[in-house]
Amino acid sequence: MKRTLLTIAVVLTVAGCGHSDGGSNRALVERTIEQYFHAAAFGDGETACHFLTAQARHGFGALLDGPVARDCRTNVKRVARASFPMHFTHVNQIVINDDRATARVTSERPPYSGSVVLVRHARSWKLLYLPVAIHTHQLPRVAAPHH
Repeated sequence: MKRTLLTIAVVLTVAGCGHSDGGSNRALVERTIEQYFHAAAFGDGETACHFLTAQARHGFGALLDGPVARDCRTNVKRVARASFPMHFTHVNQIVINDDRATARVTSERPPYSGSVVLVRHARSWKLLYLPVAIHTHQLPRVAAPHH
C-alpha cells in the first residue's frame, strides 16, 4: 500500500511539472521567483543567473558602481555584498498571458513591494528585468541644542 501511495505521489508530482494548465504555470512562476530571490539574497550567482534573461543580466550596469563584470555570477555576488538580503519573500497576484507572467513580490525584511515580469523560456520561466528596490535610509533627526 505504501509503495502504491508513493507511486501515485511521484506521478502527481511529475504531472504537475507540465505546462498544460495555468495552475502548474502559476506554481512554476512562483517557484522561479522564490528561488531567484533566495539565490540573489545569498550571493549564489550560479542559481540566480539561471533565472535571468540576457536582458535582465545587462541590468546590473544600473545597480553597480564601477565596472560591471562580464560574468553574471560575479555581478550577483557584488550586488549581494552591497545589499540587505530579502527574507520572507512572498509571491502573489500572478497573472499569466501566453508567454509572459507578472507577479507581485513582497518582503517583510527589508520592506519591499514590487512587480516582477517573467517570460517563458523553453520549459521554464525567466525574469525579464532585474527586480530592484532602492531605499534611501535617513538618520533620525536630532533636535538642535538650545542655547
